Amino acid sequence: MSQNSESGGESTNVRLDDMLARSSLDSELKAKIRKFVLLSAQHGFVTVQALEDCIPDSQTNPDLIVEIMNIMDALDIKLLDEDEIALYSWKKLRSYDSFDRYGYFFAKLGYKPLLKSAEVNQLAKRIEECENCALDFLFSCWLTLPFQLELALKLLRREEPLAKWVALKKVESVEAYFKMLPKAAMECTMLKVKLDKAWQKYIDEPDRDKKSHARQVYRKLELTANEGCKEILRKFCFKAKVFQAWLEDPVNKVDIEDACRIADALSASSIQASPAPEGWQALYVNRGRDIERRRRLSPAEIAHLNRVVIAQLAEAQKTRDEFVKSHASLVLLIAESYQDRGVSVAELIEVGDDSLRRSVDEYNYRTDTRFTDHAVMSIRTALLRLIAINAGIKSVSLEDLEFIELIPEVHAELKGELGRDPSIEELANEMNIAIDVVPKLLRVPGLDGLAFLD
Repeated sequence: MSQNSESGGESTNVRLDDMLARSSLDSELKAKIRKFVLLSAQHGFVTVQALEDCIPDSQTNPDLIVEIMNIMDALDIKLLDEDEIALYSWKKLRSYDSFDRYGYFFAKLGYKPLLKSAEVNQLAKRIEECENCALDFLFSCWLTLPFQLELALKLLRREEPLAKWVALKKVESVEAYFKMLPKAAMECTMLKVKLDKAWQKYIDEPDRDKKSHARQVYRKLELTANEGCKEILRKFCFKAKVFQAWLEDPVNKVDIEDACRIADALSASSIQASPAPEGWQALYVNRGRDIERRRRLSPAEIAHLNRVVIAQLAEAQKTRDEFVKSHASLVLLIAESYQDRGVSVAELIEVGDDSLRRSVDEYNYRTDTRFTDHAVMSIRTALLRLIAINAGIKSVSLEDLEFIELIPEVHAELKGELGRDPSIEELANEMNIAIDVVPKLLRVPGLDGLAFLD
């Protein structure tokens, strides 16, 4: 994309310089026109007001206006009044690529991002780093392996929706993921068999020295490069929040809380200072052994792992909240732009906030897509679907639902051109959508009052 943009920019520069070279204008005016036209070319249009502000001489010099208009026509730059911008922008909407598709929507809303792109990407990177650190700790041992293997097998059998569990931004494509998954599940199954066998040998070993050695062998298997827990479990690309929920599962939570309590109580300082009843240490030791037998980690190891994982996930959530807060005004502006469409602003904001949070989780800062482009697409999609459901609209594509915003402006434009109310067919032709879609869209509150020629 950047390569095409640069090529287009060079072409515009060459053509503009050639036209200015053949002009009889003085050098000062040529410089002003050049700067003005290049800025306008980035958007594809310019307003009359901007022209007058940038080149005041144009207000009193008809020849200069003609010169500028000829240049703009040659470069396919439109001259618009302020009230024509929104309609022009929406007419162009389908032709824009993903990089600049929503730039005009931001202009229409008056939205100005609080953070620069580099700052936004830094927040996204920080979230990823914290979550990866947490997952690295979890994946360095057997603890979550059975859970992940079971979930992977459910995905293979199509018993669970992929998007619910897998961080799609980490995979090349859904097709590539399902192509990789059987092999990863097989590798995980083979690792589980080896670990189960090594752990049982550790459990059954009566000799203390040999038992210690068996424990070391088991741990070495967990950490084996390329074939250990971390390398294999990473391949599933499950979302960090999946493991946050796993830690909060009642059965797992009880064991983790008990392990943390035991690890704290059995530390030397706690034992010496504790006035606990006689026999409490034996109860803690027995409970600790029970947890270790089932979780394959000592209470101290579980306590340490829990502290690190919880701290990293909490830091990721704190950064995520900062990310969302910095874009909250975007949700408000989009929600207010739909406030007369049969759904309360409060409900629109609630749905928009949920969509914004999903956008933060799905955003991949390594791509060329700006976060605001990604977020506004997600928020608008969610709000348009909510409005459609509320209006009882069915079997209409999202692309056609976008015309809910455009219908009043196109109707007004056609009425001005024709000197009468347009017909539904004329409206559909102007917007390039199917005629049978228009009556469905007109069910939306705020549009049902428009008059049409029979």
